[in-house]
Parts: sequence; structure tokens; C-alpha cells
Amino acid sequence: MRAVQVGGPLGAYLPPERFELPMDYEAFAAAGAMVGHGGVVVFDDTTDLAAMARFAMQFCAEESCGKCTPCRIGAVRGVETIDRIVAGVDRDDHQAVDAALRERRQRLRGRRGRRRPTVDGSL
Repeated sequence: MRAVQVGGPLGAYLPPERFELPMDYEAFAAAGAMVGHGGVVVFDDTTDLAAMARFAMQFCAEESCGKCTPCRIGAVRGVETIDRIVAGVDRDDHQAVDAALRERRQRLRGRRGRRRPTVDGSL
């Protein structure tokens, strides 16, 4: 197994070294993840996690309520950033992605948008 996603489309992707994490709200919150609705999706070694990251970001872009700029525009920019990384442009620019995720955590207002950095940051 390559990763497990818990909590639905906005849940964190957990790598094998975190598979022993107890399945409870407090443990997941402490690990920067969330149980959400409790859905679990397992990804094997054939899964392209970059494609999954793009899918998650595209989901967020389409589902944005539009209340705040970091979510409304940030998710679209996130898709563009993932496309550039996959294409080999800005491949090592993870610091910019991390900085953007930190800012979004502080500024997002919608319920769905506040959860988005969980999935973004885990990939």
C-alpha cells in the first residue's frame, strides 16, 4: 500500500509509516489529519499521487463557495501549480506551496475551504 486517505475527498493522505494511527478524532487531529465522515480509501503502489493531488485540488476549485479569495482563486492556482510541478517546471518549489497552505489555513472562511489544507499538505 502506498497511502490511505481517511475522511473523504478533503481528508489527509497517510503514508505507510502512519498506518498505526488510532482511528479517533483526537489522534487524527494531533497528526494534522481528520476522521471526517470516516471513509477510508486505500491506494496501492500503482497510484499516481500527483494525479490524486490534482484531483483533490480540482475538487476544491469546483466546490468552493466563493466567500474568500484564498479558496476561490487559491484552488485554481493550486491546480496550475501541480500541473507545473508534474511538467517539471518549479519541481522543487515546495516552500512556496507550504507558505501558501499556511496562509490559506489562516484566511479561509468556509467550512470546506478550512479543511482543504489538510489534503493539500498531506500530499
